[in-house]
Amino acid sequence: SESCAWSGDGHLYVSGFQSLNDPHYFQTWRISVDGASAEPFTDKCGAVMDSTLDGKYLLSTTFRGIAELSIPDKKCTTLIPDVTTFLPRFSQDGRSILYTTSSRGEVTLFRVPWAAGKLTGRPQIVLKLPFAFAQRLNGNAYDIARDLSKIVYARPGGQFDIYLLSRK
Repeated sequence: SESCAWSGDGHLYVSGFQSLNDPHYFQTWRISVDGASAEPFTDKCGAVMDSTLDGKYLLSTTFRGIAELSIPDKKCTTLIPDVTTFLPRFSQDGRSILYTTSSRGEVTLFRVPWAAGKLTGRPQIVLKLPFAFAQRLNGNAYDIARDLSKIVYARPGGQFDIYLLSRK
């Protein structure tokens, strides 16, 4: 499994499994925009999913929750422990982290305030959907617009359904 994020520092960060013997061992590589250079960046900070516009932080999912990776010092910090989510991302204004969870027959969208590498509040429920299916199972996936106006989810592992919810 691989994931990637473009960053405001002018690089593409790509994460993926590096060992079949250790499924928790992710490595992240930094690739220049022109493709002229690629180098290992860090180990064991999960699958990179998003970056801040200023190019200072990457957001990733781990087997321990949601983590951030400070680009300048390569420090990995778990921000939201014990949560399983598919695609966390920074909000459009960069002041929150958005993520979904699915359990007990519903999907819950959360927003947690964030600034300069730190959480500044507790997770808040933004929306609950009255149905759920396992995230990242047989191609199932969710995606959230940064401004929370739309949620798209696909269920190819079920009946090849794709749904779009728009909020006004």
